[in-house]
Amino acid sequence: MTWGTVSTIKASAAQIKPFIEHHLSLGAAQMDIFLDAPLPDGDLAQLSYPNVGLIQCDSAYWTATGKPLMEKSTTPSL
Repeated sequence: MTWGTVSTIKASAAQIKPFIEHHLSLGAAQMDIFLDAPLPDGDLAQLSYPNVGLIQCDSAYWTATGKPLMEKSTTPSL
């Protein structure tokens, strides 16, 4: 059996790296991480692992998807 993760993360590379390493050590075959706060290229280089996809959710990403940029939560208040 293989498994993977899909995550939306807003954190620094220093915080994301242990998250990736933890899940890979548990046997994740694939990880796809959507970065809510885009990281500089130098930081992305620190997160280069086989089978880990990093998607920068910057304005170019939102334009390409045709979806509106979600700057504020759309969850209704209780």
